[in-house]
Amino acid sequence: MPKGIFVVLTDPADSSREQDYNHWYDTVHGPEIVALPGFTAFSRFKLADGARRPEGTPEYCAVYEMESDDLNETVSGMMKAIGAGELHMTDALKVDPPPTMLLYEVVTERTAG
Repeated sequence: MPKGIFVVLTDPADSSREQDYNHWYDTVHGPEIVALPGFTAFSRFKLADGARRPEGTPEYCAVYEMESDDLNETVSGMMKAIGAGELHMTDALKVDPPPTMLLYEVVTERTAG
């Protein structure tokens, strides 16, 4: 079964909403996505202090691990659930410009040791 990751780059709607944004992502959105078929894990990242940040690049990155016969269909299912209001969204998420969403499939997999 193919494995992949779905990477979503986002920012809070504004700096005053960062706490709401992080709370929603960590306690609502991430768990809801991982509960969908094909999604297996969820991690979030923030640019490291002092890291170079090209203009327009979001500060936050969510990585959803996936295992599915059809990775594209798994992402489509997630988007349909969002569109149908089955997942809880928030106005603390910046949507203009829209989040950057990227789907990658595993080419090589190696573990430490």
